[in-house]
Amino acid sequence: MWIGTRRRAFALTAILAVTLACSAVDSMLPQPTATLYVAPTLTPVPTQTSTPTVTPLPPTRVVPPPPAWVADFSDPILAALANVPPAFKDDFSGYNLGWFYAKRGSADGPFYAPIEEETLPLRIPTGQEYRDFFVYNPYLRRTDFVLTLDFKFGKTQPFDVLRFQFNQSADQSVQLDLSKHEDWSFDWSLHSPLQTASGTYQYFSPEFIRVTVIMRGQECAFYVNDDPLGYLSQCRAEAGVEKSPRAVSFRLLSTTGQQALVTVDNVRLWDLDQIPGLR
Repeated sequence: MWIGTRRRAFALTAILAVTLACSAVDSMLPQPTATLYVAPTLTPVPTQTSTPTVTPLPPTRVVPPPPAWVADFSDPILAALANVPPAFKDDFSGYNLGWFYAKRGSADGPFYAPIEEETLPLRIPTGQEYRDFFVYNPYLRRTDFVLTLDFKFGKTQPFDVLRFQFNQSADQSVQLDLSKHEDWSFDWSLHSPLQTASGTYQYFSPEFIRVTVIMRGQECAFYVNDDPLGYLSQCRAEAGVEKSPRAVSFRLLSTTGQQALVTVDNVRLWDLDQIPGLR
């Protein structure tokens, strides 16, 4: 009996010793460290609002209404010519159709004007001589008419001038001046009171530009590239034309002493006395 009791006590002692030994071993092993989770701080990203790109519109070009003389004077005339062939036309693609020039202060001539590259050139050489060069054509000598032509300046000075001149008598003329400097003037010389108008126009070198001259009765007007620019209500006392074959001329004026050049092309003339029904 005692012996059995001793065996149970020994067994309990052995179990206790093993348990204490395991506890001692566990205490010697590294213990896990608790990890504290810290939530990251989030920095808010600013929201980018998409702004559409707006292309500014070009400024609106305000087109002024045409002057009153367009409807009262020139529109009915130009409308009447819509399907009417001109009485005279020249694109300078063939023979000289009656163009002449003369030397100022000389009894010689007249001389046939040169035709070059299917155009009519007006040329002043370098020097002080011939600073006013002109060509004329007797076929243009009409009383009431519409005249159109194309022209361009050469590589010349800015104040060189192309002049359309219509002589009503030996001392009275209607003159339209167009300068390379883009100024124009329109007047009746030696008229009292002097009828005159002036302004500017656009010239895009070296392109040709179209000029239209209208003369009927006492009224005169002109267009540049279909834009109405000048008008004289009394450009002459009465409808008439000088008897000279030089009554209608194209002139090149220069005061610089340098070479000057204007090229003319596509001349058209309608004789308004031959247009039926024109009011």
